[in-house]
Amino acid sequence: PCTESHLRLTDRGTDVGAGSWFQLFQVTNDGNQSCSLKGYPRITLRPSQGAIQSLVVISIKYEAARKIGDSQSGPVPTSTLAAHGGMVSFWIAGSDTPAANQPGCKMATDVLVRLPAVREALQYHVTKIPFNVCEDAIDVTPILPGRSGSVPAEPLSYFDLQRPSIS
Repeated sequence: PCTESHLRLTDRGTDVGAGSWFQLFQVTNDGNQSCSLKGYPRITLRPSQGAIQSLVVISIKYEAARKIGDSQSGPVPTSTLAAHGGMVSFWIAGSDTPAANQPGCKMATDVLVRLPAVREALQYHVTKIPFNVCEDAIDVTPILPGRSGSVPAEPLSYFDLQRPSIS
């Protein structure tokens, strides 16, 4: 199994449009041994004013309009992270426009990611531009091999990623 001390979480950027955002995250294995992950990450978003308590995380296998997630039929594949740099990726998505029954938007400044079979959460602190969370639900795609959070893999240039400052 993978251990959090050998994993590095990186925010690769946001694709925005039509009232929604799609955030690509990559997880790199910096350890000396390969490890495997399968399934969906559990996500907690924290705005500067505390955790979003009512956030519902919806697992989606594939979002065809954006070509994110796993377009293959059957179960989600197991992703092996090679030692010294193996990589997996996934997307989270949400609305940046409040719905009529929502109280308003919060700016998420921290993302906590719990990976299947990994004991501790990985944390990403948004250093430059926090993203809006305007509804009480976000979508998350499965953990997939490679950099693009897509099966089949897409070049990152396909996505209109607005890059954050990497920390």
